[in-house]
Amino acid sequence: MSKWLQTAPVRLKAAGFYISGDMRHLYDANLRYTSLSFSVPAALAAKLPIPEAQKKIMIAYAYLPHHDASSAVLMLGNTDNNTMHLIIGNTVDAELPRSAPDVVPFIAGFHGYSRPIPVWVIEAVEILGEKGNPTFNNIKISFQSYVQYHRAPLGAIPSTSLSGTLVCSLIPSTGKSQGCAKVMINGIALNALLHTVNSSSTALSTNFSVRYFKNSATRMQALWE
Repeated sequence: MSKWLQTAPVRLKAAGFYISGDMRHLYDANLRYTSLSFSVPAALAAKLPIPEAQKKIMIAYAYLPHHDASSAVLMLGNTDNNTMHLIIGNTVDAELPRSAPDVVPFIAGFHGYSRPIPVWVIEAVEILGEKGNPTFNNIKISFQSYVQYHRAPLGAIPSTSLSGTLVCSLIPSTGKSQGCAKVMINGIALNALLHTVNSSSTALSTNFSVRYFKNSATRMQALWE
C-alpha cells in the first residue's frame, strides 16, 4: 500500500493528470517491533508461571507507555494451535532483540515504567525462549501518508478515481479500528454521492471524484490528526 501511495501522483501524471506535491503529507513515526512466536505444547504450558486468569484470555499481559518519556510496548498473547506470541515494540534507535538470549535482558532494560513488569512475565518469557522454539520477525513500519485529493482542482484527477482507503495510510499500532473506520467513512461518502446521481445517466460527471473526496475529507483529516 505504501508503494502505491508513493507512485500514485507519478502514475496520474503519466495518464495526463497532475497532483501538486504539497497535497501529499508524510509522517514517519519511527515505529519498529519484533514479533516472536513460541510453540507451547501442554507439557510446556503447565510449566509457565502465568496466572490462571491470564491463561484463559487472548492477551495474557500488555504494557503501553504511561507517559511520553517511555516508548516501549510489550504484549504476551495466547494464540491458536498451542502457540504464544510476544510482541516488543519501540520508537527509539536501540536494536531490537534478534535471538532468544537477548529478549529478557532487553525487556528488563525498559525505562520509565511507573508499574514494573510482573515477575511472572519475565519468568514466562525466559522459559518460552529456552523451550518454545521461538521464531523472530523484525519489522520496521513504513511511513504514514495522506494525499489530500479533496484539494485538487477540477480536472486534476480522473472522475472515476475513488481510491478511498489509499488516500490515508495510518499507524498500524492503533489496531484494526482505524482501518474499519476508513472503510465506513469512504463507503458512506460514496453511497451519499451515488444517491445524487441521476439514475438515467450513462456516465459520471467530471467532478464526481472531487465531490467524493471532499465529502470524506473532514473525517479523514480527523483520523490523520
